[in-house]
Amino acid sequence: MAGDYDILAPIYDRIGFAEFAYAMTPRILNFAQRNGWLGRRILDIGCGTGAVTNWFGEHSYIVIGIDQSAAMLAQARQNQKTGQTGINWIEADILTFDAPPTTPVDMVISLQTLNEMENLRELEQVFHNALALLGNERWFIFDMLTIEGLATSSQNTQGIIFEDDGLLVISHDDFDYDRQVRMRNYQIFQRDGDVWLRDEAKQMLRAYPVQAVASLLRRVGFEGVNVVTTDFKPFVPGQMGQPHVIFIAKKKVK
Repeated sequence: MAGDYDILAPIYDRIGFAEFAYAMTPRILNFAQRNGWLGRRILDIGCGTGAVTNWFGEHSYIVIGIDQSAAMLAQARQNQKTGQTGINWIEADILTFDAPPTTPVDMVISLQTLNEMENLRELEQVFHNALALLGNERWFIFDMLTIEGLATSSQNTQGIIFEDDGLLVISHDDFDYDRQVRMRNYQIFQRDGDVWLRDEAKQMLRAYPVQAVASLLRRVGFEGVNVVTTDFKPFVPGQMGQPHVIFIAKKKVK
């Protein structure tokens, strides 16, 4: 849905869509370092407007940000601080990106992206790509909404999610319980002088059983797979109240 993100790109940060990724990045890094991770080279897949990539860049890491939306990458570059070096932006589909850097990266991170994979086969392809790009014993970290989390987020099917003097954004959700898919439709009204312009965009998210995702990581070749909540408490299978989780996986030593 790159075209939909081209529509959302100019307002993405303004309406708060990047806030979760920006807030979680330093917390994830702190957790990783406290648990033995060391490194400097970061790959951010599905980087969007650059919240994660730019945060790492501002803290002296060498970062690659990949996204398939040219408009999102343009916004990411605009968000990059003047004179900030160490960041490389690449326009590519994370499913087909197969040009690893000369030096393997120390962490592959992906926030607010992998629920957009349409099936387990696509998730597996992303996992293979991440594995190929990582150095030995380096980490792959990503978040996902659980089935509970995606269903809960769809309970209020329509409402205003942002409003100010020049912008109004209304969302409407359709949830398919059989497929565990949420389709969110955005109606966007922007003031241009005395005229209001209208546009539309869609976002499809699919939820997967947490244990199935963890098993798939191991099958691809990761080890030490851990799943925690966004408070960094261990995920407990079958327990309610865990709408959003973070996966941490380590590449095996060859």
